Amino acid sequence: MKLRIMWIAAMLLVGKAIMAQEFNYHIIGTVQADSLDGKWAYLRIYNPPSASLTVDSVLVTDQRFIFKGTQAQTQKAFVAIGQGYRTIKTAQGRHFYLEPDTIRIDITHSANDAVVSGGALNFQYNDLLQSLSPSQAQIDSLYRVYFGASVEQQKSTDFMLAILLEEEKIKKEQQHPILLDFIT
Repeated sequence: MKLRIMWIAAMLLVGKAIMAQEFNYHIIGTVQADSLDGKWAYLRIYNPPSASLTVDSVLVTDQRFIFKGTQAQTQKAFVAIGQGYRTIKTAQGRHFYLEPDTIRIDITHSANDAVVSGGALNFQYNDLLQSLSPSQAQIDSLYRVYFGASVEQQKSTDFMLAILLEEEKIKKEQQHPILLDFIT
């Protein structure tokens, strides 16, 4: 818990340190999957301290989408592709940082596998995600075990507790040191 608070504090400090005056952003997205053409790309921008969200959408046309706008400061953002507004609430997508640079989002099969480039903060964030990737794969594997289990097993408190305890162990032993090093 202490590390989580430290991580949040560090992210707030990083956000404060990189705040700039209002800037125009330009996001260029490409998709390789034909199945995503004609669907909607959604951009969700987190706006602390008011905790409001800005949501924008554009149609993926010719395997491309572009978002343009103005932002008061660098913010965390999220991109997803789907058929409706519900997509951005339920679909997995890709978090990144909206900063005063051209941001490229390259999607192979889904927004989950998007590669984001552009901007110093996104470069650092990508390094962090890369460092966390092996342990995150272990956590994802735990969830596949859980969701692959029978309904009776999923309802079992012992089964659910075993999954959650293993997830917490992975986070504590593998992810927390990486996050602490990143914050430092």
